[in-house]
Amino acid sequence: MSVLDKIFSLSCREAAILASKESLSGLSYFEKVKMRMQVKICPPCEKYAQDNELLDQAISKMVDSKSEEELKLTSQ
Repeated sequence: MSVLDKIFSLSCREAAILASKESLSGLSYFEKVKMRMQVKICPPCEKYAQDNELLDQAISKMVDSKSEEELKLTSQ
């Protein structure tokens, strides 16, 4: 394994964490590069990242369609 491979490689677990982080707070440039490289070589990681993005879009769409009152938590 070359030095660059060691620097840019991710485990599937690390890729899952970055996929989740991307939707919450965004990724640094370095994290984006690592993630792109991982999804190119690992089909399950690519699928997970795609599914995570679809889920984020669905949640955003649902939240956007609700009024502020409907989104408040009740004491129940």
